[in-house]
Formats: sequence, structure tokens, C-alpha cells
Amino acid sequence: MNRKSYRGLITLNVLLIVALVLVSIGPAESSAQNANRARGQYTALGMKVTGSVSDAIAIFDANNQEIVALRWDASRRSLVGIDYASLQQASNSGGGTRR
Repeated sequence: MNRKSYRGLITLNVLLIVALVLVSIGPAESSAQNANRARGQYTALGMKVTGSVSDAIAIFDANNQEIVALRWDASRRSLVGIDYASLQQASNSGGGTRR
């Protein structure tokens, strides 16, 4: 290898080390976003969906008073959201508030 190759590799390594240091000292996104959110206590319920071939699950978070319904999409091999509701918002507004 010639000197230019070594200089390029050294420069690349220095840039990668600087990027690594910047990423590791920055605040974690998840901790900043969920600072006021309590750790969840989850309960999952299996259910049949009328008019659908696939079954669904409802996941209830007792600590945060939230519920989400998901169904299995066999073609995509993944869970797909059906609906979400904040039970705390619904009880405060007196109705079925969803987001």
C-alpha cells in the first residue's frame, strides 16, 4: 500500500471514532420520549373477528390505561394494527376517544 492509502484509512478511522463518540454521549431517544410514561403491565386476550378469516389479539396496558387490537396478516407475516384506545382519555372525556 502506498502513503495515500494509509492516510485515507487513518482519516476514515478517525471519522468513525468521532461519530461513535458523538452517538454514545448523546441522550437516548427512547428515554427522552418516554420520560413520563410508566412501565407497562400487559395482558393479552385472544379473540375472533367477525367477517375476518384471521383471529386477533387485544393487548391491554393496565398501568398506562391503553388498549390496542392487532390481527395477524398471513401474506405479510406480521401483526397489523386494528385499533388503539386510551382508556384514560375516554374516561376523562366521557366517551370513546381514540387516537
